[in-house]
Amino acid sequence: ATPEQALPPNRAILPARVNAALDFAGGFVKLILKLLIVLVTFLSMHVAANDSEVIVGKVAGVDITADILKKARSPGEVFVKPAMAKYFETRRELVTPTKEELAVVEANVRGKIADMAKEGNTSLSNSDPAFIAKFLLGGWKYNTYLYKHFGGGRLLFQQAGVEAFDATHEFLKHLEREKYFEIADESVRAEVFAYWNREHGSFIMDDEEVIEKWLDIRNLGR
Repeated sequence: ATPEQALPPNRAILPARVNAALDFAGGFVKLILKLLIVLVTFLSMHVAANDSEVIVGKVAGVDITADILKKARSPGEVFVKPAMAKYFETRRELVTPTKEELAVVEANVRGKIADMAKEGNTSLSNSDPAFIAKFLLGGWKYNTYLYKHFGGGRLLFQQAGVEAFDATHEFLKHLEREKYFEIADESVRAEVFAYWNREHGSFIMDDEEVIEKWLDIRNLGR
């Protein structure tokens, strides 16, 4: 076929110069489209990079970016733990068990293990009473501090021990007010505080007698 026969019917009747111009225009449009695709791709990557650098909050004056938050297991790990650690930097002795307290709890644990053995339960017979006492007392000391300093309230019974549920909530709000941590993104803040806004069923306790017993170290480990 001749060049004229290869052209579409509506272009076969056009002069050669016009056809050449149309071919050039078509190629130019394709080039522009390719350039636009490259530009859009570049802008998308740039926006994504900028999004990762967006500051969503601060902890102890240090900026927290969206990228840092994305890599963390939870917002609490990013905001709450470092803020609590900062608060207790100058108060460590207030939540550190004393030798006297350890002695009291260790004696309770030894008595508990002996009572269990008498009943045929030897599951803790090979355990170290001092280690158990230290474990129990660490959590108790921390939670009773919060309970006494941040409004008391309800307790939450956890597998690892008793938690000062309402007091911990008030403690976090105190840390936020005092700028130990700041959260600019409201959805992230809601996630941090979600734990205190959901139901915990029968594990929540507000019985005054139970609370008084929990506050007395002489009952810990029994």
